[in-house]
Amino acid sequence: MPYPPEQVRSGGWIVAIYKALAVYDVDDPAFDDYEATVTAAKAAEFLSSIRSLGRVDAKQYEIYRRLARIKPKQSIEVLKELEKLEALEVEWDTRTDPVSVKAVTASDSSKAAVFATAATFFEAHNPSAQARAAIEVLEATVHVPVPQANIVSALTAKGYSSASVTSTIDDLVSTQLLTRTQETESGEPLLYNPHVFKKKAADAYKILSGLSSSDRDHALELLEHVRTKPGVPFPAQTDKKIVTLLAKTGIIDISGVQLKSGVSTREFPTTPDIWGVFVHDGGLGKDLIDDSKLLLNSLRYGELYSPSSRGRIISPSVLVNSLIARGSVGPATAIGEDYPLPLARGIVSITESRLNPGRFFMELRKTDVAESVRDVLEQNVILPSGVVPAPEILKHGGGSFYSPESLRAKRQLPDELIEARDSMVFDLRTYRKRT
Repeated sequence: MPYPPEQVRSGGWIVAIYKALAVYDVDDPAFDDYEATVTAAKAAEFLSSIRSLGRVDAKQYEIYRRLARIKPKQSIEVLKELEKLEALEVEWDTRTDPVSVKAVTASDSSKAAVFATAATFFEAHNPSAQARAAIEVLEATVHVPVPQANIVSALTAKGYSSASVTSTIDDLVSTQLLTRTQETESGEPLLYNPHVFKKKAADAYKILSGLSSSDRDHALELLEHVRTKPGVPFPAQTDKKIVTLLAKTGIIDISGVQLKSGVSTREFPTTPDIWGVFVHDGGLGKDLIDDSKLLLNSLRYGELYSPSSRGRIISPSVLVNSLIARGSVGPATAIGEDYPLPLARGIVSITESRLNPGRFFMELRKTDVAESVRDVLEQNVILPSGVVPAPEILKHGGGSFYSPESLRAKRQLPDELIEARDSMVFDLRTYRKRT
């Protein structure tokens, strides 16, 4: 069904704001004003993970609920609200006290439905003035830089207090969703979205002009590598200082995957304009919830780091095309062990072969995500211009996914808890393939 564009956009902003806040402890009292934002975005992440799976039974539901960081008691309220919004069909077990969940089924498998639902969910949870103002401020600055006084004046005219608007602006600047210039226009600093107006790869020569000739040549080689081999790690002899410069100036994005405790994060470079959240004309990008980057990185991991004896990927492009054309690939041992991240996001299902125990099939659930990755791998299609709002770190069961511009240190879980989390995700692959 069609959803009002403004509703979809609002839901997109809610998810983007949460992703920036999620770098920190969202339970910190400093984020109390954004409780509705956090809850709505968690509901959206949960809904996104199951949107293409059909009926999800109680055991699987519990795993997806945990991965979305929705607490057990809160989950009942979340489900009832999603049910009320007709975003979800819930089979309740009324024999228990309190009631428990037998199964859930998403009503609409589209990404637009996820964002529209997030916006409606947000409104149903009495958002604070700051939470509402955050959406308004980001919307007002997505097209062009605007003097701060103009933003305050415009929102005050809508009924917001100047104090709440100013507080919201400070919050957005501190979480790097908004940038405030040191210079002023008629005595007022300008506010702008740093991810829309950030330097593009086309400006690389200007940014790198201060480098020595040899460093500049090396940087241009790295840019060509990223352009022609998206998601392929840089060679071992690459100068890390040049990579850091390219990443800090926004010419490249670095995202990462860590599948096991004690194993270093594998980093995968792409250009920022492959996938965006908000494009220059203010539209929603293709990969707001990071599904496409996560799938691409996981396939590159399987191509480059999985032992050939377990079913190493020879060509991610061939594999993605096979997934789209046939709906599944396999069986292989590595499929059951190396792809917990797309499994946790509901992008694929992992099913054990009935004829070959210990070998697994990968079955595609989110065709739109696979098609996006296929276009990047085969055609170097730019889908569309724009970059991901940051900083953010999204961690998923069965490993961790680190979004671009956010590979910052966070305290790691103890190994025992990482193993427990990984085991939980692999419980999603329990169904044997019937054919």
